[in-house]
Amino acid sequence: MAKARSVEALALEKRRDEILAGQDAARVSIKVCGGTGCLALSSDEVAQAFEQEMKAQGVDGSVELKTTGCPGFCEQGPLLTIYPRLIFYTRVKPKDVAEIVSKTIIQGEVVDRLLYKDPQTGEKIVYETEVPFYKKQKRILLKNSGLIDPRKIEDYIAADGYKALEKALFEMTPEQVIAEVNQSGLRGRGGAGFATGVKWELCRNAAGDPKYIVCNADEGDPGAFQDRGLIEGNPHSILEGMIIGAYAIGAHQGFIYIRNEYPLAVELIRLAVEQARHDCLLGENILGSGFSFDVVVQLGAGAFVCGEETALMASIEGRTGEPRARPPYPAESGLWGQPTNINNTKTWAWVPHIIQHGADWFAQMGTEKSKGTTIFSVVGKVKNTGLVEVPMGISLRYLIEDIGGGVSNGKKLKAVQTGGPSGGCIPAKFLDTPVKYYSSGMYVRLAFAVAAHLEPEILVVDEVLAVGDAAFQKKCLGKMGDVAHQGRTVLFVSHNMVAIKGICARSILINSGKLQFDDESEVVVSNYLRNLSAENNASIREWGDFSNALGSGGVLLKRISINPIDENENAITTSSVLKCNFQFWNNLPNDLLNFSIILKTLSGIDVFNTVSTPISMPSGLIDGTFFIPSDFLNEGTYSIRVLIVKDKHQILLNLDDAIIFEVHDNTEHHGWYGKWPGVLHPKFDWAVSIIQNNSSFKLL
Repeated sequence: MAKARSVEALALEKRRDEILAGQDAARVSIKVCGGTGCLALSSDEVAQAFEQEMKAQGVDGSVELKTTGCPGFCEQGPLLTIYPRLIFYTRVKPKDVAEIVSKTIIQGEVVDRLLYKDPQTGEKIVYETEVPFYKKQKRILLKNSGLIDPRKIEDYIAADGYKALEKALFEMTPEQVIAEVNQSGLRGRGGAGFATGVKWELCRNAAGDPKYIVCNADEGDPGAFQDRGLIEGNPHSILEGMIIGAYAIGAHQGFIYIRNEYPLAVELIRLAVEQARHDCLLGENILGSGFSFDVVVQLGAGAFVCGEETALMASIEGRTGEPRARPPYPAESGLWGQPTNINNTKTWAWVPHIIQHGADWFAQMGTEKSKGTTIFSVVGKVKNTGLVEVPMGISLRYLIEDIGGGVSNGKKLKAVQTGGPSGGCIPAKFLDTPVKYYSSGMYVRLAFAVAAHLEPEILVVDEVLAVGDAAFQKKCLGKMGDVAHQGRTVLFVSHNMVAIKGICARSILINSGKLQFDDESEVVVSNYLRNLSAENNASIREWGDFSNALGSGGVLLKRISINPIDENENAITTSSVLKCNFQFWNNLPNDLLNFSIILKTLSGIDVFNTVSTPISMPSGLIDGTFFIPSDFLNEGTYSIRVLIVKDKHQILLNLDDAIIFEVHDNTEHHGWYGKWPGVLHPKFDWAVSIIQNNSSFKLL
């Protein structure tokens, strides 16, 4: 039930009205990019030159000059847009300013040499809205980044800033806020793609007080700058999302963890926090609602590992930033052992939009299971680099060719690297792979940013980066193994059999899952492996398992499958069981290995855990079976984790979500899986549906 607006809330509305009343839509406004990329190209000197020249030519009283955040088109900086006509100039230098003032501001003419030239058509484009880089995006999170001054809270308030917070505090209960976020289908934009509303609900319902929330703005991937650009362009949007989230979860303290190497972003987020406190939007009794919440800006020292949530929490606590095993998950035991919710910068920034416009508005963008838009850093051998915001479900080709303008220097595109060090290389033949969660594409696990996990960074690789002749390839094999062992991706482009034999002989490259091939090399290597199998009359792994190996140190999970069976078909147990078959490749015949199969709910709660005794197995392909009694299952969604350990402590394979499946009521019909008598509901029939199998990939 809605509460009456407080004096403070009414004052905020009045202030917004006054700011808007003082704005003149017809007034000429020069907006100069002040993001890090443009600052590196002296955009601050461009802004200073405008101040001087506008005064010298007598237009300083009638023309507005505003320094904004990054509009995204970093390749063309320093950027300049002149409102209300939206005349768009690129690569502006201080020496160009006098001509812009005299010719464009005073005479209304366009400076032709400063216009953007479309690399595909050669056409010069006058207006920002007609530039393909912008025209083909759907900018919502980035909409205000080239429009408002991030240093002025007044600009954010005038753009409906903190309106969603007011709505949440006075018109919605915490449970209603969570329900709205749940209904929207928003998923985490930081990597795992977990349902945001579910995550919030788990933290809210977790036992323990106080509760904490965290904004993960660490962003350490080389070439990634989405979070940085968002904070530099619109810092209050992140703050507003965090306050709403804290209200929903029941937290009164939050942390923004940001790396110290982002000086401008650090400066602007700290300024935003100070301004919000001053205006009763942070601190005690926010907007007179009775809800209190405050934020600490915590600087990271630049350790890449601190982007991982458990390492990040350790760093906030003052300990060494090292990951720990989960469970317990942060929602149960996070900062100082208390329930903690961690979301990415972009996730928090989406929250005000969803609360203000509603879940249905958000859900209409994207695909059925991948809602909304997302932001990509498009970098590398592409003509138009920068920040791009597009709906989920578009293709890599659209990103690279339509928005990015294609590969630079007329080279042939060989591959697209996604997700930074954690990602993989997508060969050119998969350019039509959709950008979404739960993609059924062949490279769903490899396309870390694009198909499966959405840590969006795209690096375009052209043919120049191909590995060279046979001698050079042979010399580089050791280095390639080191690179793969570090978790980085190696793109192999060669048809030379010396190099191919060397690659195939190195299990570290095979087992790392970080070795990828272009189209032609894929065929050659696949044929080589098949011929080798025929010659040796041995069980050699098929190409799909070879290129997408999961595991290290000589152990490779080949596949895992599940199948419910009736009690009459199985003499091992007296009740129905879930039968799980798995295969793995063993290169450690003399070592004792432990196998753990862990069944858990999607919220991370362990339901069933089976651990084998240490056992030595022969080398080659090993088949195994384990059973999960139906006593441990109710209707719901589960996942299976596979853990293989050597010498009781050395983890050889740790695969979360090897299979995600759903147990559901099948009373009306019998699925092809057969009957599934439930222990708790003996009159029901049950069926199992596979939602996702991440353990096996077939490319042929």
